Amino acid sequence: MLKQLIKKTAYKVAPRWSAELDDRMWLRKNARQLVRRAAGCRSGVDYLSALEATRGFPAWQNRGEVLALLDIVADIKPRRACEIGSMEGGTLFLLTQMCHPEAHVISLDWRYTQARRQTFPRFARHRQRLSLVEADSHDPDTRRRVERLLAGEPLDFLFIDGDHSYTGVKSDFEMFAPLVRAGGVVAFHDIVPDWRASRGEPTVRDSGGVPKFWSELRNRYFPNCREFIDDPRQDGCGIGIIHWTGQ
Repeated sequence: MLKQLIKKTAYKVAPRWSAELDDRMWLRKNARQLVRRAAGCRSGVDYLSALEATRGFPAWQNRGEVLALLDIVADIKPRRACEIGSMEGGTLFLLTQMCHPEAHVISLDWRYTQARRQTFPRFARHRQRLSLVEADSHDPDTRRRVERLLAGEPLDFLFIDGDHSYTGVKSDFEMFAPLVRAGGVVAFHDIVPDWRASRGEPTVRDSGGVPKFWSELRNRYFPNCREFIDDPRQDGCGIGIIHWTGQ
């Protein structure tokens, strides 16, 4: 009773601070649960199941598609990886689990809540390092920040899932793909048109200009491209990858 009264009073006196504190405590609790569940995992399926059993960090990915992507990541075991657009952190968690135990994983997003800024580093395992870059991915200074974090080393894996406008995704690709080593992988999310674009139907999905840009890249980089799409008629999603040759 007293605890509830204190909480109610805090929300009246400092509602924003109280809400942020609740968010931090809730995410911290769920992050601990997720890390415990992940301790016994060995495969992409195991890690995804652990994530799905935990609240707070949805991946917003179709199951078959993200599992196929995790197989790719497991094969190359990146020592340096970057995700543009981390949203609620689900895919970021999965990537950290599949990267090399000593990997440096960079999460780039235009904004992190204070709760997520404090929680995401818990995803790092063994001797991994997780760097959060809060910035506009289209700003040249942001690329320089990422280059400084890489300390002259190339990326092994780049996942582009940020600004979904045509100019936005094109800018992210042109700015950051050159940081990927030859033999590495560049991946995109939302390569399938959403139903608003393909059927004229209302949807919460928003693939934006990604499908158009991916179509251009697929033609340009064939046969070094692959697509993971659960259903060609689906509402958005889909993952495309380029086995990067360095140009």
